[in-house]
Amino acid sequence: MRRAAAGLAAVALLAGCGGGEEPAPRPQATSTPVDASIPTPPPSDVKEFAGQNLTEKDTTTFARTVTTALRTGNERRFRALFDPKKPELARRMRTWLRNVRAVPMDKRNVYVVGARTNIDSSGKGVLTADVGFEHQIRGVDPVPIAEWYRYGFRKRGGKLLVTSVGGAPPDSASGEKFSRYYRHPWDDPPIAVVSRPRAIVMGPVGDRAALTQIAANADSDMRRLTARLGSLGLPHGRRGARFAFTLQSPTVSDVHDYFGGSVEPTEANFEGFTTSVYPTDHTSGEVFDGRPATSRIALSRSLLSNPDPAVLRHELVHALLFALGSGSNVPIWVDEGAAVYFSDAPASELSFRRAAGRTGLAAAKAMPGDKTFYAGNDDAVARKYGMGYLAIAYLADRYGDRGLMRRLVRLYQAKTYVDEFRGTKSGAKFIHAVRRWAG
Repeated sequence: MRRAAAGLAAVALLAGCGGGEEPAPRPQATSTPVDASIPTPPPSDVKEFAGQNLTEKDTTTFARTVTTALRTGNERRFRALFDPKKPELARRMRTWLRNVRAVPMDKRNVYVVGARTNIDSSGKGVLTADVGFEHQIRGVDPVPIAEWYRYGFRKRGGKLLVTSVGGAPPDSASGEKFSRYYRHPWDDPPIAVVSRPRAIVMGPVGDRAALTQIAANADSDMRRLTARLGSLGLPHGRRGARFAFTLQSPTVSDVHDYFGGSVEPTEANFEGFTTSVYPTDHTSGEVFDGRPATSRIALSRSLLSNPDPAVLRHELVHALLFALGSGSNVPIWVDEGAAVYFSDAPASELSFRRAAGRTGLAAAKAMPGDKTFYAGNDDAVARKYGMGYLAIAYLADRYGDRGLMRRLVRLYQAKTYVDEFRGTKSGAKFIHAVRRWAG
C-alpha cells in the first residue's frame, strides 16, 4: 500500500503495503567509520519556565553524552542522564541503547533539533525538546537516516535529567503534516540481528531461529531477483544491494506501526510492507523530491506460523522498482501487479490471483483506484491484487518482459506517463482489453 508518510530529520518514509506482500528500494551504502560528532544546534533564546531553563550548553552536552554512549557502550554514563525517579524509563532506554548497538551501523549520532526545542504550556514546568537519532545501517543506507523523538527534561541542582521519551509529534506548522517519528526495531524490547550479504533482519530476541531463516531466504532471493530483473534492463539493480527487514514484535499490535505507516481499520490481513525513505532537511524535516535514498521492509508475525517465501520476493521486487524514482504517478495496481508478476510466485498462488482477478474484472469499469485499493476484507483486496496481476501479465504478453520493464522504468521515473504505460489513453479500453485477454 502506498502511504503518505512523513518526514524524518534526515529522511522521510513513504510506505507501500501489500495484502500479503510488499517491498521498497534502497541504494548500496559505502562503509565509513562511525561518526560520533555532534552537530551544534543553531543559537536560540534560553527557554524558561517555572524557574527552569534549557540552554544550548545543556542540549549540546546531553547530545554528546548519548552519542558517546552509542559509540562506546558506556551504560553507566547513559543511565545517569535519566531521572532517578523514573527507573522504568531508564531500563527501557538501556534496552534501546543495546538494541541500537546490536545493529551494524556506520553512523550513530544524536542531536537536539534547535528549531524544535521548547516547553509546554501546561503550567507544570516541563522542558521538552525534539531529539534526532541519525543512523546509517551498514551496507543498507547510502546516507544517514534519522528519526525524531520527543524528550522531556527537568533540572535538579543545575543538572539536566530526562523524565520522558516518546515519538516526536507531527509538525503541521508548514501546512504539511509530517510525522517526525518512525518506529524502528530498536524501539522494541530486546532484539536479535542476523546479517547476510544481501539482508539484515532484526526482530525479537526469542525469534532468532526465524530471523536466521528469513535472512537466508532473503539473501538467496535477492541474488536471483537482481540477476533476473537486471537481465531485463532494470537499472539500479545492484547485485551487492542489501535490504533491512524488521519482524514485528509481539508488543506491536499492528505491523503498520513501523516506519511511519498509518494504521487503518481494515478487515484484510497484510503480511508485510515496504517503506521508501526520502532525503529531508536535517532540521525542518521537509522532504526532498527525487529518487528514494533507501528502504525498510516490515514483516508480520503471521509469517511465523505460515511461512511463505513468496512474500519476501514480492517485497524485494517492490524495493527494486521503488529505487527507480519517486514513483509519484505509479498507480498501486501497477506496483502490486508487477510485484506478483516478477516474484516467481508458485503456480497455486498465480492460479488464485487469476481467478480473483477475473472476478474483479467482470464488473469493473476501470482499474482499482489508489484510495480504495487496500479497503475491504481479504476477498475484496485479493480481487484488486488479481486485477493488477492480470493487467501486468497482459502488458508482458503484448510487449514482452523487456518491453514491460522499459515501460515500468519510464513510469517510475516520469511525472506523467500513465496513459503511455497502458498503451491507450482510455482506461475503459484498457480494462476491456485486459478482460478479453484474461478470458
